Amino acid sequence: IAAAFNDYLSQVQETMARERSLTMLASHELRTPAAVILGACEVLEKRDDMSDQDKVTLNRIMSAAILISDNINAILLLARKKKSGADTIETSIASCIKKEVHNITEADESAGARIEVIESDCDSLILTDPTMVSILLRNLITNGLNHNSGKVVISYTDTEIHIVDNTGNSSIDSKTQASSSSGLGLYIVTLVCEFLSWEFSLTPSGDTGSSAKILYR
Repeated sequence: IAAAFNDYLSQVQETMARERSLTMLASHELRTPAAVILGACEVLEKRDDMSDQDKVTLNRIMSAAILISDNINAILLLARKKKSGADTIETSIASCIKKEVHNITEADESAGARIEVIESDCDSLILTDPTMVSILLRNLITNGLNHNSGKVVISYTDTEIHIVDNTGNSSIDSKTQASSSSGLGLYIVTLVCEFLSWEFSLTPSGDTGSSAKILYR
């Protein structure tokens, strides 16, 4: 029995190692085309010979490419399952939210009318990785914008972040359901929260909406 159990554990470990290696290899391979897209966009931007409409389109391409690049980096970091103390600094959640909203609306002006941030007096600093927080917020906000035509409302306290939209999803409250129902974005959010030791849940809100909750204390 002991030998059979040890063989089973060895097989599980080998499978996990192969999956991690495949994830890291695929992510490394994807970094090159993402970098090429961003580089080409920057060249076009510097030429400054496009119409205003073309500039809007270019900004949206750049925003999508940056999101892809950040997600790839997040996957690589999560695949390694290592935290770097150098990446943990005092971070303002309010500032992170404002920064990501600004980045998203700068790339797509129409998104500005659809994102509402409920201001709060809560703005304490927490020790965390701001890059991972930015990736988490960007994926949640972008997911809400991409899956509904209404507003995405963001609120926060010293312990929680709420992002409510009208995605029309049914109850989603697990990693498997989130990944299958809403794509890579919410799956990465789940993994980032696990990495940061935060809690993430996504539940129905109203008749057709969804409410994402992040507990970070």
